[in-house]
Amino acid sequence: MRAARAGDAVRIVLAHRAIAGSTYTTIISSTAVLAIFDIAVSSVLLGWAVSIGALPGLQVLGTLESFDFAWLFANPAAGNLLIVGTIAGVVVLIVWLRGHVEHFGERIGQAFVVLRPPTRYLRTVLPWQLADWSLRLTTIWCFLGAFDIQQSLRNVLLVQVTLSLATLAPATPGGIGTEQAFLTVVLRGAAPASVLLAFSVGMRLTLTLVNVVAALVAIALSLGTFSVRRVVGDARASQGAPIDSSTDEP
Repeated sequence: MRAARAGDAVRIVLAHRAIAGSTYTTIISSTAVLAIFDIAVSSVLLGWAVSIGALPGLQVLGTLESFDFAWLFANPAAGNLLIVGTIAGVVVLIVWLRGHVEHFGERIGQAFVVLRPPTRYLRTVLPWQLADWSLRLTTIWCFLGAFDIQQSLRNVLLVQVTLSLATLAPATPGGIGTEQAFLTVVLRGAAPASVLLAFSVGMRLTLTLVNVVAALVAIALSLGTFSVRRVVGDARASQGAPIDSSTDEP
């Protein structure tokens, strides 16, 4: 359960730049392959959280402060209309792409080659995704300890559920606001509300900072320079376009 973010767009552009002969259609489709495992795990965790009554009911969501979509839950008709409109928009987009992107179906199919045979996916992709999820849960465990909140598998999994729900369709960067609203409910009793809020905000800010630094380093290594101006200048030069002197390096 991950929403499309600006970072995903950058990742797609860099992948297209790094893989000779690749197309944006195939690269974007490859994210759907990666999402198979993520959606499966997130769905299982969500089902577990619902089964133990940890998540707030629909009647409660509309009253939660800082919840991004409280108004929609307080007005079900508008929420249903938004869902229908979103589905219709996706269908229209797919139809448009099929008519305007050459070999659209073939390009989509290329992204799923790793699933044929399934053992190839299990051998080359799944281990990395398992490592990714292990690191996520370990990180949450460490943050719980840093804020003196009980470190237990139950609390770690509940925090992960809130992170997944907050980024499913974030109305704010990283789903901040929704995340805090859910955490104060799912971890009620584990710590005072003020501590839970400090934990959520502190974890979010720390992860964001680390991710930004890591992303900048990765982009610099991919482009071969830390100078964005130089990259822009080289790109313009390779296209035979005049280079603005303001983008030159001294």
